[in-house]
Amino acid sequence: MNWFRANAPSDGANPDQEQADGSAALTPDEIRRRRLAKLEASHAAEKARRKELEERRAKWEAEKAAREAAAPKPPSPPPVPTPREPEPIEEPVPKRPAAPLQTLEAAVSKVVAKSLRIAITPLQAVGGCEYLPDLVDGLRQEAGVKEGETLLLEVDLHADDILIDRINGSKDPLGYLFDCFVRCGQQVSEINSNRRIMGEEHADRRMTLQQTVAEVQRRIMTYSGMLLNGSFMETDNVKPEAFAECILQQKVPTGFIRSLLSFHAEQDGPGLDDILPVFTRVFRAVRHEALTNMKLSSSSFLKPLNALVGLLKHKELCVLVTSDTSFVPKGTDARPLNVTMFNTLSFLAPFFAISALPGLPLHAPSRIEDPQIANTMFANPTMLDRVSAEGIIYSLRSSLSVARARLHQICLMLCKAGAQPRNAVLSWFATILNLNQKRTAMQVDYAEVSGDGFMLNVMHVLLQFCEPIVNGGWKMLQKIDPTFPQSSHRLDYEDATRLAADSDMLKRWWVDQRNENAQESLTRHLEAAARESGATASASSSQAASGSEDAQVAPQQVAKEFGFVTECFWLALSSIHLGFIAVENMYEESILRTLRQLKDVIDEMEAAKSVHRLPPRGLMQLVAFKQRRDSLASAKLCYDVYVQDPETLTTLVRFAAADAEWLMKKLLQEPARESLLPLPVPPHPTFASLPEHTVEAITTTLLCTMRFRPEIVDDNSALLEDIVSFCIAGSASPLHLKNPYLRAKLIEFLWMIFPRGMGGVQDDEDEEYRGPRNPGMEALFSGHSLSRRFLPGALFRLYVDVEHTGSHTQFYDKFSIRYRIGSIVESLWYMADYRKSVRVEAQDEGRFLRFVNMVLNDANHLLDSVLDDLEEMNTLEGVIKGGSAEWEGLTDEEKEEKRERLKKLEGSAKTYNQLANNNVKLLWLLTDDAVVRRIFLRDEMVSRLTEMLNYLLVRLCEKRCRDLKVSEPEKVSWKPRLLLTRIIQTYVHFGEDETFAKAVGLDGRSYKKELLPRAIGIATRRRLVSAQEIQVLREIAERAEKAVKEDEEEEGALGEIPDEFLDPIMSSVMRNPVRLPTSGNIMDRAVICRILLSDKVDPFNRKLLTEDMLVEEVELKERIETFIKSRRGGGRP
Repeated sequence: MNWFRANAPSDGANPDQEQADGSAALTPDEIRRRRLAKLEASHAAEKARRKELEERRAKWEAEKAAREAAAPKPPSPPPVPTPREPEPIEEPVPKRPAAPLQTLEAAVSKVVAKSLRIAITPLQAVGGCEYLPDLVDGLRQEAGVKEGETLLLEVDLHADDILIDRINGSKDPLGYLFDCFVRCGQQVSEINSNRRIMGEEHADRRMTLQQTVAEVQRRIMTYSGMLLNGSFMETDNVKPEAFAECILQQKVPTGFIRSLLSFHAEQDGPGLDDILPVFTRVFRAVRHEALTNMKLSSSSFLKPLNALVGLLKHKELCVLVTSDTSFVPKGTDARPLNVTMFNTLSFLAPFFAISALPGLPLHAPSRIEDPQIANTMFANPTMLDRVSAEGIIYSLRSSLSVARARLHQICLMLCKAGAQPRNAVLSWFATILNLNQKRTAMQVDYAEVSGDGFMLNVMHVLLQFCEPIVNGGWKMLQKIDPTFPQSSHRLDYEDATRLAADSDMLKRWWVDQRNENAQESLTRHLEAAARESGATASASSSQAASGSEDAQVAPQQVAKEFGFVTECFWLALSSIHLGFIAVENMYEESILRTLRQLKDVIDEMEAAKSVHRLPPRGLMQLVAFKQRRDSLASAKLCYDVYVQDPETLTTLVRFAAADAEWLMKKLLQEPARESLLPLPVPPHPTFASLPEHTVEAITTTLLCTMRFRPEIVDDNSALLEDIVSFCIAGSASPLHLKNPYLRAKLIEFLWMIFPRGMGGVQDDEDEEYRGPRNPGMEALFSGHSLSRRFLPGALFRLYVDVEHTGSHTQFYDKFSIRYRIGSIVESLWYMADYRKSVRVEAQDEGRFLRFVNMVLNDANHLLDSVLDDLEEMNTLEGVIKGGSAEWEGLTDEEKEEKRERLKKLEGSAKTYNQLANNNVKLLWLLTDDAVVRRIFLRDEMVSRLTEMLNYLLVRLCEKRCRDLKVSEPEKVSWKPRLLLTRIIQTYVHFGEDETFAKAVGLDGRSYKKELLPRAIGIATRRRLVSAQEIQVLREIAERAEKAVKEDEEEEGALGEIPDEFLDPIMSSVMRNPVRLPTSGNIMDRAVICRILLSDKVDPFNRKLLTEDMLVEEVELKERIETFIKSRRGGGRP
């Protein structure tokens, strides 16, 4: 029964409360007794009626059964349906009439009581409401309500007293206010959903009740603010830190903070200045919680992030937190800002520090990383099976994904809060990126840079900012301003390496309107240039052609302002450079490579331990190596969470595709022209001035994805069109991408995705690195017009350029790069359109000659090295595995040294064999085409080719070939039959050319009369080539021997030759003498051109010299020809 009904006015009383004769109303107990009696009587009548119906149905069924038993049965009576007794119809119970509405005063009192959890009588103490006699008596006395009369609560008269009394008497005053706030919301819902007052006639009543709730809520906000800011004098105030704890524990009701801020911001409210200091302390408390407890190894790592998300939903608090000096700390002249200071002072730093990484170096982890992951989840990596490890990694990735989503949400809310918070967020990102420029150094001091997990979190948030840019297509990409790296706005590009510009070019080209000193410097430079003679304004023709100098470029203006799209794009690029690229390089160099080395060392020591007992020192070293391996293996699994994360790699691939599209359409396609390639030279200052990591972000992302998650590239194959176009344009344009190592990375990606085989023979080691054939990629490259036309030329040009990459490992890098180039050339050789492009490139004899020269250089070096290694391996195996007396006479240390030397030789021989096989195969392919073969027959090239081929035949076919036998040739990729076959077939390719056969015979270094016949005999016995090819080789041998005899006859006829007719280097008769303008010396053109193919300098003074600078010595040439004719005595010319 509604407890308000007992004290309602008589005119709204229940009719049951009056007697029929109109006498005085009965007591409530009497009314209750009568109602119960009436209800029991009706139930008894219903039971009697149902019993009577059941008895009648039973009697009817019994009579029917008796009749059926007495009646005779017909022969085949048709089935007669049994009549069905109709169901008894229950009489409807009359509905209880609805109670009349309370008076408005009673309804208001009820709303106030429920909202503030107060009961006026003990019977009303239900649903969380409490009956407090002292409080109620005080309210009665204050309102003048007599005993027996009903107390009706009003907001203005009673709400303050109730709140003060309840706050003073509560152990948790904030909790009480939170509950009251929630109850206010419930009351509003009840009022809005009460159908009895939904009509228009009850609009005033509904409005009054809603205003009552609003007034109660305002008083709740008043006392909440007073409690938090310390102005509530009746009891101990609540510290803001306690409020922060409530936020962390998610005890603050939804909408409470919004209502608190809105109340203080109202015109007649206390003002935001009264409550914002409270939130300043709340933010500090949440930050402290993040600093101390927000670890991925903790189950409550999301609490600080969720709390911050809840706070930053309000723009006032976004402005508050970003206005604080701790948001973007500043250094001073006496104490410049560094990473340690930034992490200590910055508000957001602890939130971005959440990490699954142990920190580097491993023996001294960084304070902001989390070594507990490696120490607990990957404590014993060698005993961890793959399924368990992948399960842990998946769990960590899921947790990180949630944390990063919160970080992105936090930064996005700050950016949306207004211009000031957005600017502060971008400044925060720029500051942390500027402080971590040393992360890409050769030797990183990890105490001076942020942790890897921290930087990867920064990168992830910035990439999320760029999602609308990436997904928006060209409409969004064209908003990116390429002059951003030339400005002094936010990011520091002073030490950044540019694509095709040096620091002097940057000073001449760009005017940063923010930097007055730079403008003055440029003005002085232009004035000085104007006073100089025209010589300084003009450039040499060679320089203009190469584009190496561009003094005529007008100064370019840097934009005054940059949009949000531009800033997000460049910040994201920098974060990839300092985050993912730095981490991936460290992962490859410091973890994977070290693990491979440790594995080899441990395997060797274990093998030695099984053969003979290790000394105590050796056992200690073995234990130390295993501990180091386990530590690195744990770290590797932690880094696998990031480096091989499909979500991260997918995001990076999509960003790399957008980056490539922007570079192609914004910069490389301007000015408009029919064909993208060749690119106009000199390169435009805007493109040339871009930092190298603009392209490096593309290459590293794609290579890492292909190495660890190639399926991601397949899933995003629709993005490959622009990526492949950019790879070809970049690799084919050395003046636009001056760093050959960067262009080599573009080619490496093409090598990874380029179709294998395509009709040719593919080596097993190539399949090991590149994976199986992909029909989708075959279709892509078959229909890619830019690739069909320009890829071969890009490959040949890069093959030459990687001779000097600028890297400290350039000697080894160039062979790896050339191996990939050779593999691509082999694949495209069997595609008609690509082979046609190779022929077109071969027509540019000057450039193609340099490529062929490098192929021969590499073949000479690699084959010479591998043959020497194999001979030494043969000797060592004979000593070690033969059990000779020499071996038995060695000490243990000497035996160990020989074993180590053999293992080292096996490693180097395998590498050299793979590279050499690829190189010989490339030579074999190129000489098979008649158009390309002409290049090898030039005077400066044919002798080099024949000298190399003759030397290899000597090593493979003479008696010393037995020294090349090793016990496990497949282990070192030694394939002598295949190598000899390709060398012989290369001879055969030139079978119809007299020049080649003559050069074979005139090779004074390796050629002997019996050389080719011995090779023919081996090829015949081993069935290496066909009978037709054997016959061609015999003809070459005959013509070569004939050339030897003719040369001997001519040498005897010429006799003593004047020195002026001899080449000063080769001491041979000059057939085409030319003067070197740099030194004045005269040389044979074939000799000097052969030298210039490898080094474009004068061999006598090392000055720059090119083939077009050579001066013909016509008069000397005529004298030499006259001399030769005279000595021949009228013989053949």
